[in-house]
Amino acid sequence: MTTAAAPAEAQPADATPKYPEPLVTFKENPRSWIRNHIQQLLISIPLAHVMVLAWIAVYFILFELIHPVKRFWDTLLSHHIHLLSQANWNTWRHMFRGGGESYLATMVVLFLLFNPYKHPKAMHKIESAKAVVGRVLLTLVLMVPLFIGLGLLAHYAQHWLKTGVLAPDVGSHPSLAAKLYSDEWTTKVVVVAAGFLGRRPMFPVFAFVLEYFAERRVARGGRDHWWEPAPFRAMVRELSKHGATEIQRRQSERSRSVTWLMLGGVLVTGALAAYGVYILEHYAK
Repeated sequence: MTTAAAPAEAQPADATPKYPEPLVTFKENPRSWIRNHIQQLLISIPLAHVMVLAWIAVYFILFELIHPVKRFWDTLLSHHIHLLSQANWNTWRHMFRGGGESYLATMVVLFLLFNPYKHPKAMHKIESAKAVVGRVLLTLVLMVPLFIGLGLLAHYAQHWLKTGVLAPDVGSHPSLAAKLYSDEWTTKVVVVAAGFLGRRPMFPVFAFVLEYFAERRVARGGRDHWWEPAPFRAMVRELSKHGATEIQRRQSERSRSVTWLMLGGVLVTGALAAYGVYILEHYAK
């Protein structure tokens, strides 16, 4: 009588799960881990700037072009909070714009650095466009007190250290880069820190977006490319194991609202970013 052999893939209960290729842990392969993260950061730089430019366009449309909104926004808190002067509210308004830019850029970087296989509980928690929007709003709600708290700490630290604003002055003929980087540096630092602290509710959104676009690639018979972020390549390879037919079935079961949100969001963001460049070139002084 022979004894059945144990499955080759059996691992001890306390073993660290292996990530699908090309993902690796730092202990497994430090060189590949560092290469993957450098690649992801490099990809995030232009995409983060796209989000910054898109937000500039949104802010300009809402608070500059739409005059009823502009009049309301220009005096929003100074009319309702007597202790807040108009000069102070003007500062807060500019912080809102700079904070929005930094928030979106931070989320793009965190998204491209996100490893869904490191956070398996985040996967398959979202199945609708409504849930995506809800998670984004939840993250914003969490980031507001974080931003205020960290902002107050930064303010008092600057006061104690007797340091001023280190942002460069915008001259009479500023370049596009000067316009992008002339805001207070403390606002950007505070928002980036708040984003890292309050990013967890976005994990299911990150996983959902990765899976959606990886499914589209597999359903069309495509493969991953070397220049793409490692988490996306890993997900494409894992989904390919199910076959294109199964992935097509999965896609057909998704609500059309998901497709409208994902593809429409990409197109609208690109158009807004192009308009943001135009605004900086022709309106920002």
